[in-house]
Amino acid sequence: RAVEGDPDNPELVHQAFSVAVASGRHDDAVKLARRLAELDEKPTGLTELVLLTDDLKRNDLAAARARIGAMSRTGIVELMAPVITAWIDAAEGDPDK
Repeated sequence: RAVEGDPDNPELVHQAFSVAVASGRHDDAVKLARRLAELDEKPTGLTELVLLTDDLKRNDLAAARARIGAMSRTGIVELMAPVITAWIDAAEGDPDK
C-alpha cells in the first residue's frame, strides 16, 4: 500500500517487491518487478526470474526465451538457465534440441 502513495520511489518499490517475493505473492511480485523496469531500475537476477516465471505462466515462450537469453549468467541463473531453456524447447515441441 505504501507503493500506491509513492509509486515513483524505486527504493520503496524494491522493498515491496522483496516482501512480495518472500511472502509468496507472485502476482504482486510480477507487478512490482514490472514497475521497477518502468522506473529504469537495473534488473536484478531475482526481478528477472520473477518476470521469467510470469512469461512461462502465460505460456509466452518467445518472451521467456528472449529473457533467459539476455539474463546475466551468474548465481542461480547460471544453474537454472539450461534447465529452463530445455523446458522451453520441450514446450515448443523440440525436446531433443
